[in-house]
Amino acid sequence: MPRPVALHYALDLTAMPSLAGLMQREPLPQGVLDVIRIAARCPETWERTVTMTGQEPETLRDAAVLYLQTALFFPSADNYRVLGVAVDAPRDEIRQHLRWLMLWLHPDRQLNSWESTFAERVLSAWEEVKSPERRAQYDRTRPPAPAETASRSRQQWRRPWLPWVVQKPEPTIRKAAIVSRRVVTGLVIGLAALTILFGVEWPFNTPFQTGSDSAYKAQKNIDTDSTTKSADANGSAPAIVEK
Repeated sequence: MPRPVALHYALDLTAMPSLAGLMQREPLPQGVLDVIRIAARCPETWERTVTMTGQEPETLRDAAVLYLQTALFFPSADNYRVLGVAVDAPRDEIRQHLRWLMLWLHPDRQLNSWESTFAERVLSAWEEVKSPERRAQYDRTRPPAPAETASRSRQQWRRPWLPWVVQKPEPTIRKAAIVSRRVVTGLVIGLAALTILFGVEWPFNTPFQTGSDSAYKAQKNIDTDSTTKSADANGSAPAIVEK
């Protein structure tokens, strides 16, 4: 039996309601049927999940109801989402979800009339996908769910792996600027590597020269002549002065 991940999601949502938006965007996890059975007060599922989680039955049911209302019945949910199944779910699985959803939401079993209003959405969703012909027609016109759109975007986007950079999805409109910045960064890193490995001098390491070029050259000639005359007077060869 698959691990009831959806039940843990339901308990997390009860403890942190701010997770509602995330749970609506993500695909449905495993174990949604168990959560529906808990909401429908299935004794066997209650007994098993109480033993597994250590929670009280009513605590589990309240968490299950909150999760189903949040993750299945939000306004933009498609018919598969309303039924609590994946898009490629077989018909038998959809029928099983329908049965337990109606056991939970049917007006004859509900004391809260506002919960029974979800039964109309469930029945309407079932009418759209109950036969292969209707399901095929619905699939052709069904807009992609937010979770599917996000999954396709992640599959189409291929970013280079850089171990020192935390990769994050970036808007397409910034792509050119980001590429340019990375090229400049690569050039700077390359120049720094050449300097370290081969001792290449950076252009801006040359001492800053004040005045015009002619004045600088004249001063250099005067220094050279003075050195030569001093060497002639001492009878020795002039020293080479590096500038």
